[in-house]
Amino acid sequence: MRYSCGARNSKQQKRLRRSSGAVLVEAVVSTCILLPIIILTIWAWLEISYAYIIGMNMTEAANLASRALAAEYFRDPSVARDLAKQNNEKHIAAIESDNGGFTPRGFGMVGTDAQIAKVTVYKNLLSAYDLKEIGRGGGGADIGPLGQQGTLLIGFKPD
Repeated sequence: MRYSCGARNSKQQKRLRRSSGAVLVEAVVSTCILLPIIILTIWAWLEISYAYIIGMNMTEAANLASRALAAEYFRDPSVARDLAKQNNEKHIAAIESDNGGFTPRGFGMVGTDAQIAKVTVYKNLLSAYDLKEIGRGGGGADIGPLGQQGTLLIGFKPD
């Protein structure tokens, strides 16, 4: 049977109305189901994009701050010492890695005999991890000004 807009008898007109009503119901139901899914997908995509942008901005800000601080230390290494004094901070130890961040092999230290003795107590525990070069020597220029306050200076020794 063929449907047309110009149905001639009442049975054909009722069937045509029923089928067009069913199409309308299907359209409304599918819209009610799909529209929230589409909206949630767009919202999730936007939130993920915002989080990515915020993360990138925070990373960039941290990089800029660390570069500025490194430039300040390079220009005047006593900045760390002066900031510690200004903020009434007591630095117990300072560590630096001028030789890179590779596999740890030990630490060189500059400080009093008592300070070095407190660290060398752990030498046996650290030797299980191949950290065998623990003793005097090292420290570095970047943390050197803190040594004037009695801070133990530690230089990281990688392989």
